[in-house]
Amino acid sequence: FESKMAEDDTVIDKGDVKLAAGLSRLVVSSGNGVLRVYSLPTLERRYEGSVDLPGSVIEMAMGNRTEGPLLVSNSAGDLALIELTGSGLHEIKEARRRLDFVPNN
Repeated sequence: FESKMAEDDTVIDKGDVKLAAGLSRLVVSSGNGVLRVYSLPTLERRYEGSVDLPGSVIEMAMGNRTEGPLLVSNSAGDLALIELTGSGLHEIKEARRRLDFVPNN
């Protein structure tokens, strides 16, 4: 689906889109490596950034009653935890892992 904000600021792009939402934030990944962060419930765009993972993000997860971190993975099985701060995305480098198996999506 596609949702529009005021002044034609598209929240969700068409195509292969991943969503994760927490207590007060929505994160949208459009498959191009860019993560957009919005405030809930207003959908006001806060910021965008990228994750240093080869390929595109294939899965994202965040606790529904949390402010993060955001768990992301790619098709090679790389996992990263991303802090959603007030000013941007920051990877928790010590948490980077690779799965022993490759997810099959």
